Amino acid sequence: MDGQSYTAKLYNPEDLPENILTEMKKTPDQVYAFEGRIYLALHDKVCCLPDDSSGREFAFLLKQDRPERKQKPQTPIEIYDRILNDPSYLPDAALARQYGIGPKARLCVMVFRSEMPPDRDLASLVSAMAPIEDRDGVVPLDYRTSALVRDLAGQTAEEMAEYAEAVIGTMETEGYPGICAGIGGVTEGVDGLRRSLEEGKEALTLGKRYHRQDSVFVFGQQTLEKIVDAIPAEQRGALRRLVFGENGNGRLSDEMLDTVRVFFDNDLNLTAASKQLFIHRNTLNYRLDKIKKDFGLDLRSFRDAVIFKIVSEMTDEPRY
Repeated sequence: MDGQSYTAKLYNPEDLPENILTEMKKTPDQVYAFEGRIYLALHDKVCCLPDDSSGREFAFLLKQDRPERKQKPQTPIEIYDRILNDPSYLPDAALARQYGIGPKARLCVMVFRSEMPPDRDLASLVSAMAPIEDRDGVVPLDYRTSALVRDLAGQTAEEMAEYAEAVIGTMETEGYPGICAGIGGVTEGVDGLRRSLEEGKEALTLGKRYHRQDSVFVFGQQTLEKIVDAIPAEQRGALRRLVFGENGNGRLSDEMLDTVRVFFDNDLNLTAASKQLFIHRNTLNYRLDKIKKDFGLDLRSFRDAVIFKIVSEMTDEPRY
């Protein structure tokens, strides 16, 4: 909680108003909000906290530390939870099969993260707004981070990315902006879920470092970012100055940067790029000629395009 302080009170249940107890009994594992305070049952006591982001985050931590979370998993979601949150837990393939998760099940972990603390933990938001199938499971990692374990059933990487985009779009529509997703690799059965989780986290880190304008990042599609990330930070600056001069590529306007992005997205195809940009092919050639004049790189050449792409990806900004 980064050293923050706030006021929490513990009550005996009989000391609370009847209306609060009645509402808490309807959802015993959830936080109940009433008149600027939130209430959470803890064993034989009720914890009361301010109804703000800090109070809700602390309530989330209290929920995560409940002893029952260490008991033998009883559902697919509890199996996923123990695997992803408890490093000491050994995945039990036999138990997973008992709940319909076979050794050949194609599973993948999507990691959702909110850049700003929402008014409720992100796992509950994802659970409420994502289309969840029988063997899917939403697992809270922390207040702002949630893992969604997906049973892919033949889905491709592109379809997984579209699914994540749709979930994020729904949350934005409901007033929760600034959410991104990293998609880990596919694994068979539960044994590889931790690896898929770490890949999803790394996809988020690399994606937000090199593509801040995007919101969904697929680990298996980040080869270039991994290559660039392996270059020491002090060498990146020297390479940028070598290609773009002392001011980096700051001489490129937003319009020119968008032109380059679309040109690369269309695999250096002038006709396709000019159509997507709604400009004449000659206008696109004019812009590319200007880049060649300014930087000595003709982006219509595969070699020069590769140099421009790699060097322009380099940044010394801290990781997400």
